[in-house]
Amino acid sequence: MVFHHPYNTCMSYIEHMFFSLEISAYFGLGFLKAIVHAFLPDLCITSTTDITTHIQKRLKETGCRNAKIFEVKNLE
Repeated sequence: MVFHHPYNTCMSYIEHMFFSLEISAYFGLGFLKAIVHAFLPDLCITSTTDITTHIQKRLKETGCRNAKIFEVKNLE
């Protein structure tokens, strides 16, 4: 079976797998902190914003969005 999505994002299958696992870990952490915040509003006040900002930063640095990786992959 050939997976096109990792290639389309300028990542190998393994790179894409580890990146997806990393992002899912942040979503899991965000989920837990949001539950804590729901019951104890004075805790984890900025956690959703902080995690969202971090995920957006990682998405911009990864794969084709990273100009360095994109240039190297296109030279091969």
